Parts: sequence; C-alpha cells; structure tokens
Amino acid sequence: AFDKYRYTNQNSEYYRVNDPYTELFYVMGAKKEQLLRLKFHRRIIGNLSVGVTARYLNSPGFYPRQGADNKNLLIYGQWYTGNRRYGILANYIHNKVYVQENGGIANDATFENNLETNREIFPVNLDNAENQTKDNSFFINQYVHLSKPRAKRKGINLGRLTYSYRQI
Repeated sequence: AFDKYRYTNQNSEYYRVNDPYTELFYVMGAKKEQLLRLKFHRRIIGNLSVGVTARYLNSPGFYPRQGADNKNLLIYGQWYTGNRRYGILANYIHNKVYVQENGGIANDATFENNLETNREIFPVNLDNAENQTKDNSFFINQYVHLSKPRAKRKGINLGRLTYSYRQI
C-alpha cells in the first residue's frame, strides 16, 4: 500500500550531466501539509558523479488520527569509462512511512447533518491505530558492453553483461 511513497531501485533516477544539477520543490497546504523534494547531482571528476534525492511529506489530515509523515532518502554514485563500455552504479536508500489510521467517523449523522463544523473533534472508530514501515537498502550494479560502442563499430551487437547486488 505504501509503494508510491517509497524510493526503490526501479524508480531511482541517475543523471549524466556536465554541470551540477539542483532542483528544490516545496509546497505548503491549508492544514500545514508540507511537501519538500530535493534533487542534487554533481560530476566530481572525469566520469565519476554523485547525487542525492530526498523527499519529506507531512500531512496532519482534516479528521482525528488521519496524519501521515513520510521521509525518503536516496544517495547514489556512478562511474563509467570514457568509451562507456564499462560502468558501475551504487546507491543507498532509506524510507520511513508513518500513517495514522482512524477507521472512519464513528457517527455518520454528525457529518451528514453538519452538526459540527470542526472536523478535528469528530469521534472516530480507532483511537490509536497506526502503520509504520521503515527500510534501508544498498544496491550496486556493474555492467560491461560486449561490443565496442555503436558509433565505432559495424556488425552485430553482442549485448551487455550485468552483475547486481542488493542488501536489504
């Protein structure tokens, strides 16, 4: 249920840029909802580069026990040879998702008849239910192209040999 709120190897983005790249995105909502997203990538030297992607999402909700707090971090690095025939990618991912659950409004008539305008004091079915998930992982991927780069060769493409390791 929380896959959309997690960083994974499948949704991680790696950049190949010549100049440093930074993106900062911030939104503040009506009930102190906050979304902060940061992307930073920099080439260190030659074909070695590193980057960080982070996200913080906080929403207190409109009803009791409806809050959510999500934190995600991706730190990565990549290196490849000048002809891009061999390369290596590595990353560290940290995800923490905390969600309160209320089980719905205890008395629908309170909402239907608009007996109370302050939604924060509505009685709910669950007073202390919550879900929390936390995971850390490390990933490394090495690859080698079996053929010379496409611009310098003629004939068939022999493909690519890849080795990946993931520690959860």
